[in-house]
Amino acid sequence: PDIEGRASREEIDRRNPALLSTLANHPGIGFLLVRSEEHGSVVLGPGGTEVPVAELADGAGPLAVFGTGAAAAVRRTDTFPHVADVMVNSMYDPETGTVHAFEEQIGS
Repeated sequence: PDIEGRASREEIDRRNPALLSTLANHPGIGFLLVRSEEHGSVVLGPGGTEVPVAELADGAGPLAVFGTGAAAAVRRTDTFPHVADVMVNSMYDPETGTVHAFEEQIGS
């Protein structure tokens, strides 16, 4: 790794211009959590949605379907010392309870 610490959204965009927008707009993705040099940490969702972590609210924006406590959980995750450069959260369908599990995609 040639980036010290958590990579910023801007650095990720410089290296891989379509990565974040492609992920955020994928139907299997609910939202992304990334750190912006300009805005601090932000949640990215489909259609170019961008919400600063400090302004997250349950039941609104990319967190709309995730229920009570989602905003607090994202804010808490953002404080972890080793939070991911890009935290990818699965989609969730509240009618069916469907989520996309990523565990099978992880190698060791």
